[in-house]
Amino acid sequence: MSNISIVFYINQNIAEYTYSNEKGMYNVNVSNLKNLDTLKIVANGLGYKSNIKEIIYKGQRELTNNITLEEKPEALKEVVLEAWEKIKVSKDTVTFRASKFTDGSVEVVEDLLKKIPGVEVLKNGEIEVNGKPIDKLLIEGDDLFDDKYKILSKNLDANNISKVQVLNNFEDNPVLKSFQESEKVALNLMLKEDKKNVWFGNINIGLGTNERYEGSANLGLLKKKVKFFNFTNINNTRKLAIPQVRSNSTITISKYQAEKKIEKNNNTIVNIDNLTNTNFSDNEDVFNNSFLNSLSFVTNLSENTKLRSLSYYSSDIIDKQNSSFVEYFVSPEPIEYSEENNINIKDIIFATELEIKHYNNKTYYKYDFSFENNSTLKDGNLIFNENVINQEQEDNKHNFFNHLNVTKKLSENNLLLVYLYHGQNNTKQNLTIHPNIFNQQFEEEDTQSLVQQNSNSPLRYTGISTELITKLKKSEFGLEIFGNYDHDKINSTFLVNNQVSVDSLANDTDYKKTNLSARVRYKYDFSDKFKLRSSLVISQNYTNLNNRKEDFFFVNPAISFTYKKKQSVLGLNYSFTNNIPEISYLNENYILKNYRTFSRGLDFIEPFKSHNIGFRYVYKNYKKIFLINSYLFYNFTNRNYGTENFITENSNFIDYKILDGGSLLGYNISITKYLSSLPFLIKFSTNQLWSNNDVLINNEFGITKNYNANYQFKCTTYLDIPLDFDLSFKYNYSKGQFSDQENSFDYLEASLNSILELSEKWKIQITNDFYYINKNNFLFTNMKINFSPNGNRWSYQLQGSNLSNIKDLTNINISENQKRSSSFRIVPRYILLNLKYRF
Repeated sequence: MSNISIVFYINQNIAEYTYSNEKGMYNVNVSNLKNLDTLKIVANGLGYKSNIKEIIYKGQRELTNNITLEEKPEALKEVVLEAWEKIKVSKDTVTFRASKFTDGSVEVVEDLLKKIPGVEVLKNGEIEVNGKPIDKLLIEGDDLFDDKYKILSKNLDANNISKVQVLNNFEDNPVLKSFQESEKVALNLMLKEDKKNVWFGNINIGLGTNERYEGSANLGLLKKKVKFFNFTNINNTRKLAIPQVRSNSTITISKYQAEKKIEKNNNTIVNIDNLTNTNFSDNEDVFNNSFLNSLSFVTNLSENTKLRSLSYYSSDIIDKQNSSFVEYFVSPEPIEYSEENNINIKDIIFATELEIKHYNNKTYYKYDFSFENNSTLKDGNLIFNENVINQEQEDNKHNFFNHLNVTKKLSENNLLLVYLYHGQNNTKQNLTIHPNIFNQQFEEEDTQSLVQQNSNSPLRYTGISTELITKLKKSEFGLEIFGNYDHDKINSTFLVNNQVSVDSLANDTDYKKTNLSARVRYKYDFSDKFKLRSSLVISQNYTNLNNRKEDFFFVNPAISFTYKKKQSVLGLNYSFTNNIPEISYLNENYILKNYRTFSRGLDFIEPFKSHNIGFRYVYKNYKKIFLINSYLFYNFTNRNYGTENFITENSNFIDYKILDGGSLLGYNISITKYLSSLPFLIKFSTNQLWSNNDVLINNEFGITKNYNANYQFKCTTYLDIPLDFDLSFKYNYSKGQFSDQENSFDYLEASLNSILELSEKWKIQITNDFYYINKNNFLFTNMKINFSPNGNRWSYQLQGSNLSNIKDLTNINISENQKRSSSFRIVPRYILLNLKYRF
C-alpha cells in the first residue's frame, strides 16, 4: 500500500515521520533514542483503521517492522459549502481574500495592499501593519527580496494574488521561533492556483503624446523547490527606479529579538540638489527616464538548506526645475535671496546579494553578503540673485556587507546566538563651481575662476556578538558580550583654478571607535497578559580622533511593561542612552556642501545623554475590522550637538557646537473601522510633533520651537453597485519660532478616486487630487480606461495624466528661522495607450 503515513514517537513526543512508497516500503532514521526508550509507531491511511505498535528500544542499530492495515468503511455526512469570508483569523495569521479588496484601480501588489485594512503603504513605498514596519514581504512563504521588497510590491501584477496574509509574531529563524516569542510582523502573498508550477508573467508596452513611453516585462516561476522572478521596467512617466531598491533603514537591531543585521553607510558630504520637496505623492514634478531590471530566486539545495540571490541594475535620469525666494529671519534685518534651479541628475546602481540558510532541529545558520556600486552625476545651472552659477557634482560609492548569524539550541531551556559582521564603504565626491562666487573670501580678483572640492570618506567596520539565553518557568535571562570596531575618515581638498590649494578648507579627519559591551536582559511573565522586559548595557568605548585618544564608560538601562488582553495591547517603555557623535560632526575645517553652504565640526568628542519614554495602545479586531493604533513618545537630552550659523546674502557657514539639550514630543493615532451597513472602510489619523532646541544665528542665541501636525481622513467604499470611491482629506499645519520671530503655514490636500466597473470587460478610474496652498487652488485630474476581453490574455488601457494641464505649482516651507517659497515645473498633460499581454 502506497502513501501511508507513518509517525514515530519517542516517549509520546513526535520524532520523525515518513510515507510508504509505491511498493509499500518505508525507511526512516530515528535519532535521539536512548536505551529502554519506548518507540511508538502509528500508521494511518484514508479508509483504513490506525495501526499502533510500541517497541522498547534496546540498542539495536536496525529494526524491521511490518504493518498490516484493516479497511474501515465510513459513511460521509452531509457537507454544506459556503462562500469563504473576506477575512479569516487563525491564531497569529490574518488572511484577506484578495478578490474582495480588488477594484479597477488595483494594478500591482502595492495598490492591493493599500486596500487591506490595517496595512499602510507610506509615501516612500515602505509598508506598515498597524503602525509597525513589516520585517518581510514573502511570496508563498519564501523571502526573495529581504529589505528590497519594494521591487516586488511595485512590479508584481496584483491579478496573480489570491490571498494576502498578515503574519503576527513572525520569525524567519525556525530555531529561534521554537524558543521565544517574536514581535515582528510580515506579509505573505499567496498566488492563484493556475500561477503555481508554471511560468507566468506579463509584457506591457505604452506609447503616448509628448514623447511619453513605458514598458515592462515580468517573468515568474513558483515551484516547491525553486522560486524565480525577473522584473524589467523602463519609462519616462514619473515612475522612478532607484527608490525601489533603496531601503530607508541601514541598521536593524531590535531590542528583544536575537537575530541582527547591522549595515552602516559612510558620510555623504556634498549635495547640490537642495531643492525643497513637494507635497506630491505621484511625482507630478519629476521629468525622468528610468530603467530597472532585477533578477531574484530562492531554491532548496536540500531539505534544510536554502539559497537566495538578488541582483539588480537601476538607472534614473531626472530633470528638475524650480524657482525659490528665501527669507532668513535674523537680526538686525532679514536676509533675502532668490534662486532659479535647473538640475540634471544621472543616478545608477548595480548591486548583488547572496544569502544561504541551513537549519536542523537544533541549529540555524544564515550567511549573506551584498555588494553595491552607485555612481551619480548632478549638473546644476543656477541663477542666484541674477548671477549665473554652474555646479557639477560627481559621486562614486561602493558598499560591501557581510553577515553571519548562528543560532544553536543547547537544550530545551538554553539558546546560544552568535552574530558576526563586516562592512566596507567608500564614497568619493567631486564638486566644481563656476564661476568662483567666493572670490571675496579668498581675495581673488578673477571672478571667472572656478573652485573645486575633492573628498573621500571611507568606512570600515567589524563586530561580533555572542548571547546566551536561558528560560526558567516565567523568567528569561540573556547575557550578551559584544565588540565592534569602526574606522571612519574624511579627506577633502579645496582648489581654486585647479592650482591654488586652500589649507583652511582641507580636511584629514581620522576617527576610530572600539566598543566592548556586556548586556544583561531579563524578562518576566507575571501572567499571560502582563509582562516585564528589562536590559542593562555596560560598555567601554575607546576613541581615537586624529591621534587624540579618549575613553568613555557608559551604562544604558531600559525597561518596558506590556499588558495584553484579547485583542488589545498596552505598552510602556523607558530607556536611557549615552551617545558618541558620528564623524559628520568632527571635521576640523570647513567643508563645502553646495554653492553657498559650508559646514565645520568639532575637534573633540563629548558624549551626550538622552532619555526616551514611550506609550502605545493597540486594538485589533479583524472580524469586525476595527483597528486602533496609537503611540506617544517623549525624548530629551542634557547636552546636544547644535549649530551656530553665520548667514549672509551669499553664503551660510554652519559650525557645530555643544549646546544645552533639547526635547522632542510626538503623538500619533489611527483608527480604522469597517461600517458593514454602508459598506465603507473609514480611517482617521493624526500626527503631532513638538521640538525645542538651542541655536546660534549671527551671534544671536535663541531657542527654536517647531510644531508640525496633520489630520487625515480616508474612506474606501465596497458597494454592491459597479461604482466605488476612495476619498481622502488631509490638513497640514506647521509653525516655527525663533527669538521674537514666529511663522506659521498651513495647506490642505484632498483626493477623490472614482472606480466605475461598467462590466467585466470595461473599467474606468478617474482620480482628482486637490491642493490648497498659499491661497492658490491646484486640481490634478488623471483617468484610466481599461478594456479586458473575457477569456483573452490581452488587455488595453488608455490613461490621461494631468488632464487639467497645470504647468507649475507654488509650495511654501516654514521652519523656525526660514521661509522658502518655491515654484515647481509640472509634467504637462499627456495621453498614453498601453497594451498588456498576460501569460
